[in-house]
Amino acid sequence: MESAGDEPVLLFGTAFTVGTALLFHALGSSEGVGAFLSGVIAAGLGLRDRIERLFAPVRDLAAALFFLAVGAGALSMLGGKPGVVFTLVAFALLVKLPLDYLAGRVAGLSHRRGILAAFYLVPRGEFNLVLGALALAGGAALVGQVAVLLVLVSVPLGAVLFRYGPEWTRRR
Repeated sequence: MESAGDEPVLLFGTAFTVGTALLFHALGSSEGVGAFLSGVIAAGLGLRDRIERLFAPVRDLAAALFFLAVGAGALSMLGGKPGVVFTLVAFALLVKLPLDYLAGRVAGLSHRRGILAAFYLVPRGEFNLVLGALALAGGAALVGQVAVLLVLVSVPLGAVLFRYGPEWTRRR
């Protein structure tokens, strides 16, 4: 497979991953576990770096489309309380940064590394989307709204902090 061109590797990787996920689904198991195992097999074959390079644009496009779809649904979900939701999201981010910084410092990181760790942890929270969906299904609309909006705000904010954080901390 190492001598094959990029297109066959990309096609085979996609087919293998989707096929494994479908097989696991047909067996009554998690599609995610099937897709994960196909990645483990690909890594075991020594194709990890090549597949990561080939699939990076596909991954980025899928992530953009996912957040676009979730964001479009989230705007209609805000209902009549956008001020409360935005205030809670801002509060969550303002609490998250110093707590992440303190966790880094307790773990032995320097001041600069603690700040960078806090920056890098901002976008981590995709599970909030699952919690938000559960909260909405359970009738806790405000919790769901805050959870979803927090992800939609923290992912682009985290990308900016991830990109410019090292430069900002070097200047100080």
